[in-house]
Amino acid sequence: MHLRPDPKTQVTVRISAEAVAFIDELVASGEVASRAAFLDQAAERQRRHILGLRDLEILAAIGDDDPDDLTGLARWNQAQPRDDLG
Repeated sequence: MHLRPDPKTQVTVRISAEAVAFIDELVASGEVASRAAFLDQAAERQRRHILGLRDLEILAAIGDDDPDDLTGLARWNQAQPRDDLG
């Protein structure tokens, strides 16, 4: 949940004509508000995907025998620095 709007930065990107046509169809049908909205959503989806893969690597490194047991994850989490809580 965002408490305030995310600041936006304008960038120039090159994407295939096919991708642009697809995005434009979505905009024309009202499925997305704009090209920028589509690209913002796609980037956020990819960011969450990459972070999820990193989480999986962490869980695999813990090597707990029982994948449903969160004890190993709790131990790992407890050992992490907490600079962000200051």
